[in-house]
This record gives sequence, C-alpha cells and structure tokens, in this order.
Amino acid sequence: MSVTYNPDDLLYTDEDDVSREIGRVFDICNGCRVCFNLCPSFTDLFNSIDARDGRVGELRSDEKDRVIEECYQCKLCALRCPYVPPHEWLLDFPKLMLRAAIQKRTSSPPPLKVRLADSIMSRTDVSGRVATAFSDLINPVVGARGGILRKVMQGASGIASQRLLPPYAKRRFSTWFRRDHVISQSIAKSMAEGSTGREGIREEQILPIGQVGAEGSLGREGVKDENVVRGSTGGESTGEGNAEEENVIREGVRERDVSGLAGSVALFPTCFVEYMDPEIGKDLVGVFEYAGISCTLPAGTQCCGAPWLHSGHIDQFRKAATKNIEALRDSAMNGTTIVVPQATCAYVMRKDYPALLDSPDAKIVADSIRDPMEYLLGLRKNAKSTFEGIFPRLSGDGAEVIYHVSCHTQAQGIGLKARDLLAAIGFNVKLVNKCAGIDGTWGYKSHNYALAKKVAQPMKMAIEDAASKEVCGDCHLANYAILEETGLRPMHPIQIVARTYGIRPN
Repeated sequence: MSVTYNPDDLLYTDEDDVSREIGRVFDICNGCRVCFNLCPSFTDLFNSIDARDGRVGELRSDEKDRVIEECYQCKLCALRCPYVPPHEWLLDFPKLMLRAAIQKRTSSPPPLKVRLADSIMSRTDVSGRVATAFSDLINPVVGARGGILRKVMQGASGIASQRLLPPYAKRRFSTWFRRDHVISQSIAKSMAEGSTGREGIREEQILPIGQVGAEGSLGREGVKDENVVRGSTGGESTGEGNAEEENVIREGVRERDVSGLAGSVALFPTCFVEYMDPEIGKDLVGVFEYAGISCTLPAGTQCCGAPWLHSGHIDQFRKAATKNIEALRDSAMNGTTIVVPQATCAYVMRKDYPALLDSPDAKIVADSIRDPMEYLLGLRKNAKSTFEGIFPRLSGDGAEVIYHVSCHTQAQGIGLKARDLLAAIGFNVKLVNKCAGIDGTWGYKSHNYALAKKVAQPMKMAIEDAASKEVCGDCHLANYAILEETGLRPMHPIQIVARTYGIRPN
C-alpha cells in the first residue's frame, strides 16, 4: 500500500495498491465522520459501512465505485479533515478519489460513447470558437432546455438537457481586448494627458450604494454623461480576421486616474470569460485600469484543463497545463501577477498544476495566480490611502448584497476576499456558504443532474431566505446554478465594483 498522488509513480494506477489505500482511508473516515454531511460520497460511504456494522472490508466494489463517482472534487473535506498532511496518516480524500477515477479509466476504459462525450465536453476552446462564430444559431439550441435538440446534444456531449447553460457571446473577450481595448487605451491616455487627475471628478459621478438600475442590477444612474467618452456604434465582429476595425463598438471610458496605483497584471480570462461572458473581463480591465493597473493578455493560453482532469484524463490535462505554463511563465518570472477571474480555474492552476506536473515552472506560475478581488484587497492593504482615494467608501446605510462562497474559492485557502473588499467599500454582505452542486463539470453531466439539483437545494433556500435580491459570486459555474435554482442572475464581484463607481455602464 502506498500513499502517492504523483501520476508518475508506477503505483499511482496500480489497481491493487489503489484498492488497499481506499480501504485504509475509508476506515479512518468511518472512525472520524467529521465530513458526514458534506456531499453524497460521504452519505453513501457511511450508509454502506453502517449496513455492515462498521466492517469496512466487506464493502462491495460497486459501493466503492459509487463513492468515487459521487465525489465532485469540491475539496471541502480536505479543508475540514484533521488528518491531511503533515499528519502522519497523510489522508487526502479528494486526491485519492481522483487517483481512483484515473486508475479505473486506465485499467477499464469506458464505452466509446462516454469517451466521445468526455472529449466533446473537455475541448472547450474548440467548441467556444465555433459557438461564438455561430452564436445566433447555437444559442437558441443551448437555451432550449429539455428540447429535442438539447436531448441530441445530451447524447453527444453528456451535458444534461435540463441544465441551464450560459449563452455564447458574439465576440470573444480576446478579440475585444486586442481591438477595442487598444482604442479605449488611446482615448484614456489622451484624456489623462489633458486632465489634472482625480480631484476634478465630482461626487455625483459616483453611484450611491444600493442604487438599482435596469433589470434589478446595481445601476449607473447618477453618473454624468459628459464624463463618458462615447464612440460610434457598429457591427459585432465574430472572428480575429475581420477588417471592420473602424466600425467596432467602443466601450464607455471613465476619466483615467493618473495618480493611481502603479502596477501591471497578466490576465488569464478562462473559457467562461473568453467565450460566454466577456463583460466580466471588460469590467475587470475597466476597474484595474481605472486604478492605474495596466493589463496584458498573454498569447498562447487555453482552457486550464479542468474538464480533462475531472473526467480522469490525466494525460490530456497535463498537456493543457503545460501549454498554459509555457504561455504564462515569462509573466510569472518577471514578477507580474496573473489574475484569474474564475474560482475553479484558479484552484486548478494554483493547486493541481504544481501537484500533478513535475515542473518547477508550474510552481512559479501557481505562486503568481491571484483572484481579482484578492489582488485589489492586497492593494488596499498596502496603499490604503491611495486606494480609498480611488475607491472611496460610499455614504449611506450600506445596501445588502449576497455573496455566494464557492467551494473552489474556499479550497484555494485565500479567505473571502470579495466579501472583505465589498464590505470595505460600504456594502452589507450576507454570506451564502452552500455548494451549488456543479464543481467543475460534474453537475453538468446528465447522470449526475438529479443528484446535483439535490445538492443545490440548501443554497437555493439560503438565497431565497435573504432579504436582498442582489447576488454575486466568483464562480461562473455556480452562478448559473444560482440562476437556474432561484431566477436571480448573479454578477461577478468585480462587476459590482465597476457599476458602483460608474466605471462601465450596465
């Protein structure tokens, strides 16, 4: 028996060795049970053990397999477990479940249909490029939950036909960044050269806390139109090679604060921002550059590899991770922070890259990763007076906003930075710390859909019990589960900052 979580170890996928390690860990978990109510894996594990009066060794292989399949890698048990390393028992339940899933796929490859579905679901860059180019055709299919075309899609991809999915954008974030952002930067630079800094901005330009705009989201009323540069409106571009650069939509730009917080970051936009919700990326860039933080977009990045990893394809995951490390290495080596606005992707890059790749560069990149609100809160800590000059605490009693704490935000071990920053600028933040039942791609899969909905019910009830109808969260996967369960459309926390200070329009 070996306690190894290194895929290069010959025993990592040895069936007998994995089986013995599972028996050891299940026996320890049975004696502890601190995780009894965390997820379906522990519920079924303890029920099966209790049915045998505690005799773990009598568990059938199908009962063990169910525990493995029901682990959706939220990582919360590792945070709660008293026996994780450096404890001598070296227990890491989610890493063992991942090892077991990889071993099972290696020794007994699933049917062709399952392998094809995993491949389709995991090739997010391929599907994203196609879907954004043909979004007018794709989005009606994606939005027709339970319809015939979604059922066909379920058969091909394994994604539950009833699952609410985000629509694809007409224009990718990287396209906007490399075209419109250059235009916006030149406009902002011209404005900055002719301005005297932030002191000329009137108080009424800053949106009072809690002022509600269109569709129930934090609005932009109160911001003076003459303080926004507006360009001409043209058609949307769907490809990198479109020549209509003079006819693109030009985003509203606030006066640049020339006395801001100096610095620069590299963006890893994630698939959700790149293909589905580029507005989050635009808000992130807007807030950072409003504060004097320049943003770059390194070339050559792709999906972080989480879908490959969560379906047990360790080789494909390592290939994706290696490409991202190569693309981000120079930024990390130069001391540039890499900002990742999606909790699952940030976790994978921070924790799984160095753990599953034998590469010093993986550790260098991992150490450079920051959540956007984590980065901003660090700026506030290190330069509080300057920060508060740019983002002053707003007057009023403080509007309530619900912050959903995602599992992978907690698992990063960074604390609740979005809560802390929103509270610092004047919001009354109510926490909802309940799992959304998605966790990577697990909750998207058709055979997990009913169980995922059950997992999400405590989260649904907590949000519905809250007085506020403003919800935010830094996991896009969880945010769409919230929308499906409650009908409330969450924003990313960075978007609340952007709307509150009138940096970008609704």
